[in-house]
Amino acid sequence: MFKKEWIYRELACLHLKERGAAFTELSLSRKFGISLCTVHHALVPLKEMGIVTPLSRGWRVVAFGKLLAFWASTRRLGREIIWEGNAPSVREAERLAPSGTVWGGFTAYKLRYKETPADYSVLVLYADEKQLGEIKERLERGKGGARILVLKKDQFILDESQDGLCTDPQIYADLWNMKEWYAADFRRALEKQMGIDGME
Repeated sequence: MFKKEWIYRELACLHLKERGAAFTELSLSRKFGISLCTVHHALVPLKEMGIVTPLSRGWRVVAFGKLLAFWASTRRLGREIIWEGNAPSVREAERLAPSGTVWGGFTAYKLRYKETPADYSVLVLYADEKQLGEIKERLERGKGGARILVLKKDQFILDESQDGLCTDPQIYADLWNMKEWYAADFRRALEKQMGIDGME
Protein backbone atom coordinates (compact mmCIF):
# COMPACT_ATOMS: atom_id res chain seq x y z
CA MET A 1 0.00 0.00 0.00
CA PHE A 2 1.05 3.56 -0.58
CA LYS A 3 1.73 5.60 2.55
CA LYS A 4 -1.28 7.78 1.83
CA GLU A 5 -3.45 4.67 2.05
CA TRP A 6 -2.26 4.06 5.60
CA ILE A 7 -3.67 7.49 6.38
CA TYR A 8 -7.01 6.89 4.66
CA ARG A 9 -7.44 3.56 6.46
CA GLU A 10 -6.50 5.16 9.78
CA LEU A 11 -9.02 7.99 9.35
CA ALA A 12 -11.78 5.57 8.37
CA CYS A 13 -11.06 3.28 11.32
CA LEU A 14 -10.85 6.24 13.70
CA HIS A 15 -14.26 7.43 12.50
CA LEU A 16 -15.82 4.02 13.05
CA LYS A 17 -14.39 3.83 16.57
CA GLU A 18 -15.47 7.36 17.52
CA ARG A 19 -17.61 9.47 15.23
CA GLY A 20 -16.29 12.99 15.03
CA ALA A 21 -12.93 12.08 16.57
CA ALA A 22 -10.24 14.70 16.00
CA PHE A 23 -6.84 14.06 14.47
CA THR A 24 -3.82 16.16 13.66
CA GLU A 25 -1.31 15.94 10.86
CA LEU A 26 1.43 15.64 13.48
CA SER A 27 -0.25 12.64 15.14
CA LEU A 28 -0.47 10.85 11.78
CA SER A 29 3.13 11.69 10.99
CA ARG A 30 4.31 10.24 14.29
CA LYS A 31 2.15 7.12 14.16
CA PHE A 32 3.37 6.06 10.73
CA GLY A 33 6.88 7.50 10.88
CA ILE A 34 6.35 9.57 7.76
CA SER A 35 6.97 13.23 6.99
CA LEU A 36 4.44 15.96 7.63
CA CYS A 37 4.74 16.78 3.93
CA THR A 38 3.52 13.27 3.00
CA VAL A 39 0.61 13.58 5.42
CA HIS A 40 -0.27 17.03 4.08
CA HIS A 41 -0.33 15.83 0.46
CA ALA A 42 -2.52 12.85 1.40
CA LEU A 43 -5.02 15.17 3.07
CA VAL A 44 -5.19 17.80 0.33
CA PRO A 45 -7.87 16.02 -1.77
CA LEU A 46 -9.85 15.20 1.39
CA LYS A 47 -9.90 18.89 2.30
CA GLU A 48 -10.84 19.92 -1.23
CA MET A 49 -13.72 17.44 -1.38
CA GLY A 50 -15.10 18.35 2.05
CA ILE A 51 -14.31 14.93 3.48
CA VAL A 52 -12.50 16.46 6.46
CA THR A 53 -13.17 19.78 8.15
CA PRO A 54 -10.85 21.95 10.24
CA LEU A 55 -11.20 22.28 14.01
CA SER A 56 -9.52 24.77 16.32
CA ARG A 57 -6.81 22.12 16.68
CA GLY A 58 -6.68 19.50 13.98
CA TRP A 59 -9.30 17.97 11.72
CA ARG A 60 -12.16 15.52 11.73
CA VAL A 61 -13.90 13.34 9.14
CA VAL A 62 -17.35 14.68 8.22
CA ALA A 63 -18.09 12.62 5.08
CA PHE A 64 -17.26 9.02 5.92
CA GLY A 65 -18.91 7.55 2.81
CA LYS A 66 -16.98 9.91 0.56
CA LEU A 67 -13.74 8.99 2.35
CA LEU A 68 -14.32 5.30 1.66
CA ALA A 69 -15.28 5.95 -1.95
CA PHE A 70 -12.24 8.15 -2.51
CA TRP A 71 -9.81 5.63 -1.04
CA ALA A 72 -11.44 2.70 -2.82
CA SER A 73 -11.43 4.43 -6.19
CA THR A 74 -7.75 5.33 -5.92
CA ARG A 75 -6.64 1.92 -4.61
CA ARG A 76 -5.04 -0.49 -7.09
CA LEU A 77 -5.48 -4.02 -5.79
CA GLY A 78 -3.56 -5.64 -8.63
CA ARG A 79 -0.22 -4.22 -7.59
CA GLU A 80 -0.68 -5.65 -4.08
CA ILE A 81 -0.92 -9.27 -5.27
CA ILE A 82 2.17 -11.33 -4.39
CA TRP A 83 0.71 -14.72 -5.34
CA GLU A 84 -2.33 -16.19 -7.06
CA GLY A 85 -3.39 -19.81 -6.99
CA ASN A 86 -6.34 -22.16 -7.28
CA ALA A 87 -7.98 -24.69 -5.00
CA PRO A 88 -10.87 -27.14 -5.41
CA SER A 89 -13.09 -25.01 -3.17
CA VAL A 90 -12.90 -21.81 -1.19
CA ARG A 91 -14.05 -23.65 1.95
CA GLU A 92 -11.10 -26.05 1.71
CA ALA A 93 -8.71 -23.16 1.14
CA GLU A 94 -10.10 -21.35 4.18
CA ARG A 95 -9.66 -24.47 6.29
CA LEU A 96 -6.06 -24.94 5.20
CA ALA A 97 -4.92 -21.30 5.38
CA PRO A 98 -1.99 -20.94 7.79
CA SER A 99 -2.17 -18.93 10.99
CA GLY A 100 -0.50 -15.55 10.99
CA THR A 101 -2.15 -14.42 7.79
CA VAL A 102 -4.87 -11.77 7.88
CA TRP A 103 -8.25 -12.61 6.40
CA GLY A 104 -9.58 -10.14 3.84
CA GLY A 105 -12.41 -9.79 1.35
CA PHE A 106 -15.39 -12.11 1.39
CA THR A 107 -14.07 -14.42 4.11
CA ALA A 108 -13.36 -11.53 6.48
CA TYR A 109 -16.92 -10.27 6.03
CA LYS A 110 -18.35 -13.75 6.62
CA LEU A 111 -16.30 -14.35 9.77
CA ARG A 112 -17.13 -10.94 11.28
CA TYR A 113 -20.84 -10.78 10.49
CA LYS A 114 -21.72 -14.49 10.36
CA GLU A 115 -23.50 -14.15 7.03
CA THR A 116 -22.75 -14.36 3.32
CA PRO A 117 -24.70 -12.01 1.03
CA ALA A 118 -23.84 -14.31 -1.90
CA ASP A 119 -21.85 -17.43 -2.69
CA TYR A 120 -18.20 -16.64 -3.39
CA SER A 121 -15.17 -18.45 -4.77
CA VAL A 122 -12.27 -16.08 -4.06
CA LEU A 123 -10.15 -16.26 -0.92
CA VAL A 124 -8.25 -13.08 -0.02
CA LEU A 125 -5.35 -13.31 2.41
CA TYR A 126 -2.82 -10.74 3.53
CA ALA A 127 0.63 -12.19 4.14
CA ASP A 128 4.30 -11.34 3.90
CA GLU A 129 6.97 -12.95 1.73
CA LYS A 130 8.10 -15.21 4.59
CA GLN A 131 4.67 -16.84 4.75
CA LEU A 132 4.39 -17.53 1.02
CA GLY A 133 6.16 -20.89 1.16
CA GLU A 134 3.72 -22.30 3.70
CA ILE A 135 0.75 -20.78 1.88
CA LYS A 136 1.76 -22.40 -1.41
CA GLU A 137 2.43 -25.74 0.27
CA ARG A 138 -0.95 -25.75 1.97
CA LEU A 139 -3.16 -24.13 -0.65
CA GLU A 140 -1.71 -24.65 -4.12
CA ARG A 141 -3.80 -27.38 -5.72
CA GLY A 142 -3.47 -26.56 -9.41
CA LYS A 143 -6.86 -26.32 -11.03
CA GLY A 144 -10.02 -25.76 -9.09
CA GLY A 145 -13.12 -23.68 -8.66
CA ALA A 146 -11.63 -21.35 -6.07
CA ARG A 147 -9.19 -18.54 -6.69
CA ILE A 148 -6.69 -17.56 -4.01
CA LEU A 149 -5.32 -14.03 -3.86
CA VAL A 150 -2.46 -13.31 -1.48
CA LEU A 151 -1.93 -9.60 -0.97
CA LYS A 152 1.18 -8.02 0.52
CA LYS A 153 0.75 -7.37 4.22
CA ASP A 154 1.79 -3.84 5.10
CA GLN A 155 3.61 -3.11 8.33
CA PHE A 156 0.57 -1.63 10.07
CA ILE A 157 -2.17 -4.06 9.06
CA LEU A 158 -1.71 -6.24 12.13
CA ASP A 159 -2.14 -3.20 14.38
CA GLU A 160 -5.36 -2.34 12.58
CA SER A 161 -6.75 -5.85 12.15
CA GLN A 162 -9.25 -7.27 14.61
CA ASP A 163 -8.99 -10.97 15.53
CA GLY A 164 -6.98 -11.64 12.38
CA LEU A 165 -9.58 -9.95 10.17
CA CYS A 166 -9.05 -6.84 8.06
CA THR A 167 -10.88 -3.77 9.25
CA ASP A 168 -14.18 -2.97 7.58
CA PRO A 169 -12.71 -0.01 5.64
CA GLN A 170 -9.93 -2.25 4.29
CA ILE A 171 -12.47 -4.91 3.27
CA TYR A 172 -14.58 -2.23 1.60
CA ALA A 173 -11.72 -0.76 -0.42
CA ASP A 174 -10.69 -4.22 -1.57
CA LEU A 175 -14.22 -5.33 -2.49
CA TRP A 176 -14.62 -2.15 -4.53
CA ASN A 177 -11.65 -3.25 -6.63
CA MET A 178 -12.75 -6.83 -7.23
CA LYS A 179 -14.37 -7.71 -10.56
CA GLU A 180 -16.55 -10.61 -9.38
CA TRP A 181 -20.26 -9.78 -9.64
CA TYR A 182 -20.93 -10.77 -6.04
CA ALA A 183 -18.41 -8.23 -4.72
CA ALA A 184 -21.15 -5.61 -5.11
CA ASP A 185 -23.50 -7.68 -2.92
CA PHE A 186 -20.88 -7.91 -0.19
CA ARG A 187 -20.06 -4.23 -0.53
CA ARG A 188 -23.68 -3.18 -0.15
CA ALA A 189 -24.06 -5.43 2.90
CA LEU A 190 -20.93 -3.92 4.41
CA GLU A 191 -22.25 -0.41 3.80
CA LYS A 192 -25.28 -1.31 5.93
CA GLN A 193 -23.08 -2.74 8.66
CA MET A 194 -21.05 0.50 8.72
CA GLY A 195 -24.16 2.67 8.63
CA ILE A 196 -23.71 4.11 5.16
CA ASP A 197 -26.27 2.07 3.19
CA GLY A 198 -27.63 3.89 0.18
CA MET A 199 -24.27 5.54 -0.53
CA GLU A 200 -23.68 5.98 -4.23
